[in-house]
Amino acid sequence: MSFIEIWLAFWTALTGIATLFLTGPVAMLSQFFCKPNPAPPDPISVEILNALGFIRGGLSPINGLLERIRENLKSIYDILDVVRGDLGPIHGFLKMIHDGCICGFLERICDGVEAIKDTRANPDALKVEMETLKAWAAAMENRCERLESMLPAHHRSTSSEDDTAPIEEELRERNVQTERDVHADQGGDTLK
Repeated sequence: MSFIEIWLAFWTALTGIATLFLTGPVAMLSQFFCKPNPAPPDPISVEILNALGFIRGGLSPINGLLERIRENLKSIYDILDVVRGDLGPIHGFLKMIHDGCICGFLERICDGVEAIKDTRANPDALKVEMETLKAWAAAMENRCERLESMLPAHHRSTSSEDDTAPIEEELRERNVQTERDVHADQGGDTLK
């Protein structure tokens, strides 16, 4: 509906309302100031019905415009439902990582640190704890990869395996240095 049609509909409705409110007072004033007319006047109800017809004719285009707006709003609601449904798997994926992977892995690291403090005099027990931590890290990485495979393609990570190589090398060197420090504290031979 164009602006001109809306404007004409508005003025038609306004004219009908003005006619409805002015017909009665004008008729009463004309009967009070004018001499009685022997001919019977037209009933006021006819004028009221005509005014209501003007109002109804002017409101019909506005009603159609409101109906189109309602249909457009329904389309917007449908789009929002689709977006919310697309965000659902991402929210579940992040919650699974937080509850299942990261928290459990950090708790296992804390337990391993406490065990290392208690087993510094026993290199074998220390080595077992370090291997256990490595196994937990590998398990967490595998689980994250499985969870990531559940996401749509445009939400997946694009980092390559080469990006993690320097970090793994640094962790490996730190583990070897830790074992050497333990043996040095015990007065034993350092690792070759």
